[in-house]
Parts: sequence; structure tokens; C-alpha cells
Amino acid sequence: MIISYSNDFVFIRIPKCASTTCVVGLYDMGFVNESEGDICTGIEGDKISKDDSVRDSINWPKRHGGKTLIPLIDPNLVTHSSHVTDTRVHRQHIWHSPYKKIVEVGLIDDGMPCVSTIRHPVSRFLSITGYLSSEFKQISSDPNETWDLFKNDYNVFGDYHDMFKVPQNYYVCEGATLFNVENTYDWIEKFTKEKGYEYIQPQHCKNFKHKQKIPLTKGREKEIIDWFKDDFLLWEQSYREFN
Repeated sequence: MIISYSNDFVFIRIPKCASTTCVVGLYDMGFVNESEGDICTGIEGDKISKDDSVRDSINWPKRHGGKTLIPLIDPNLVTHSSHVTDTRVHRQHIWHSPYKKIVEVGLIDDGMPCVSTIRHPVSRFLSITGYLSSEFKQISSDPNETWDLFKNDYNVFGDYHDMFKVPQNYYVCEGATLFNVENTYDWIEKFTKEKGYEYIQPQHCKNFKHKQKIPLTKGREKEIIDWFKDDFLLWEQSYREFN
């Protein structure tokens, strides 16, 4: 996540929604001013930007090799091996902390403008299943089988399960500005220029490429959309901006 006090917004990272690309891009364009107390929680992964060693250590605690330690951050939010405890999301990675949790620990005031990304629920589900089946061999390569287990409340995603079972809108506040994944660069350019910054197109991070060999049935696609209906409506609203 990014908390840019200097530009009055918080960028929330929803898992599997192009959030790494957005955070690296916003960081590289100067939206994180550490001299004014701005926070970037660090960006996981290798070779994601032109200076990975810097981005991997931004505002991580010193005991984990970070450059700075922000005293106001709750330890549950900054310990690399820990997760935020929440009544709905029991294992929550630091970089995917929801808006309300950041408010609870006093990092931002409720009402601070929130920016994030939104993805079509079916596309997001296929991205999750493709990632975990091909990269980690953790689940079946058949997304239909995975969806049937998921909707019947089986823990099919392991440590990732609680991160993905809640809707995308859980992570953000009402009225958040949401970049639809299909138009990520259009949204970042618009946002950057509105803030008075020079736009530089971000590189696409995490070039995970997975060819879905087994398609979802139309019936299951509809089930996913119905299950995450509010997310679908938010995605439609964002998608119409540039399409």
C-alpha cells in the first residue's frame, strides 16, 4: 500500500488486481515523499522495478532490513512474517491491508481519499486459480472443480484463502476511486495528471502468464458474478470510463 500524506490519498492493494504495477508506477513517479512521512510498505517479488533493492526495503522495520521504522505503524502491520487479524480476513498480508484496518491503527483518518483497482470477478478468479495451480501446484488445474469446492466453503487456496474469499470491495471504503484492470495505464495517467505530476507509463510488473487450458462453464461464470455481484457492478462502473 501507499499512504501519501503529501498528496492526500491512500492506495490500497487488492490481491490479483494489478496493484503491484500501480504501486511501483506511483512510487517511481514521485508520489511517495518520505521526507513528509509518506509510507510505502514495500513491494514483494523480484525484478519488479528498476531499483528492486530500494523498493523491497521501503519502510520495512530495520530488523527485516528496512531503511526506516515508522513508529506509528502497528506491529501487526509491519512484521513481514505476521498477518493482520480481522473478523473476516484472518490472514492478511501487510501490503494488502484493508482501508478500515489502516484507519483502526491510526495511520490515516477515516475519510482520507482511497484509490485502488478493481477486476472482473471471473477474470480475477481465473487469475488466482491459474497462479496457484501452475506456479505452486497447489490446486487443481480445472477452475470448475476449484470453484465448486470454493462455493461449498472448502479451503482450496491454503494461506491465500481468506484473502480471496472476501469481495474486492471489502478492502476499500465507500466512494473509492477504482482503476479497472483492463485500463490500468489510462487510469494511472488520468490520476497522475490530476495530481499535477508528469506521467510516465509504468512497466508491467509480475509478468505471470498462464494459458487457461480448461475454461469455466457459462453457468459457473454466472455463479461467480452473482457471488461477487457488488464487485461486478463496481467493475462495470469503472470499465465504462474508458470503454
